Amino acid sequence: MTPKKRRTVQAEQTQLTGPTGQGAKSTSTDKRANQAFKLETLRAYSKQLFGVEQEIFDGALYGTSAVELTKQEAQQLINEFLIKEATR
Repeated sequence: MTPKKRRTVQAEQTQLTGPTGQGAKSTSTDKRANQAFKLETLRAYSKQLFGVEQEIFDGALYGTSAVELTKQEAQQLINEFLIKEATR
């Protein structure tokens, strides 16, 4: 992974999971809640963000034409997918 790509991934991870460490100030949750992320980034952190494996994430977003989603949009698609699969 190139240094530029690594910095981008690390920045996106911080945006996804929030700041950590002692003395970290909380940021506006509304701003982060409405922020769209690339699907590949959401997929990479699907376990931490949504509690599902990447395979579940892939199934939930199969057929979507979106390139970016908010965490809430992705969570809604995952929930709908899990309910649909459970009723099969």
